[in-house]
Amino acid sequence: MAKVLFASATLVQLISFATTNLGLEVDTTPMPSKAAVRALITSTGFDGDEIEVADELVGSTKKPIAAEDVAGRKMIRIMIPVQEGVAGGTEAVPVGVNGTVARIMRGVDVDVPAEYVEVLKNANKEIFERGPNGELTNPKLVPIYPFSIIGIVA
Repeated sequence: MAKVLFASATLVQLISFATTNLGLEVDTTPMPSKAAVRALITSTGFDGDEIEVADELVGSTKKPIAAEDVAGRKMIRIMIPVQEGVAGGTEAVPVGVNGTVARIMRGVDVDVPAEYVEVLKNANKEIFERGPNGELTNPKLVPIYPFSIIGIVA
């Protein structure tokens, strides 16, 4: 976990802090402003100068350029859409790599290390069609967490 200044936190960092640390529900459809999320956080009585967020949410930029982050890890900007009507479809997606779990917010562009994107690419489930006698046929692999790659970032 890392600390960032409350006043200069990104929208993703604010939403992550509100949902993960304070247990608040943040409606991301439509996407709220940073001011709205800050107001929600302060309504709980929070009056600190810093918030604590996952290390993966620190140091992201909004310039889509090819580069590696300061730790030498390639960062990729992705977006996992909100899936209304699907169990857990509005909650952050937990993705684990080598025992480290990152909670990736839905509905916003998020910069994550490339190895987390690989885990998402390989997170599939098998679905079947029903045959005329109710038997399961034609298995297909579909993503558990569909996502879009926006670009490689610094």
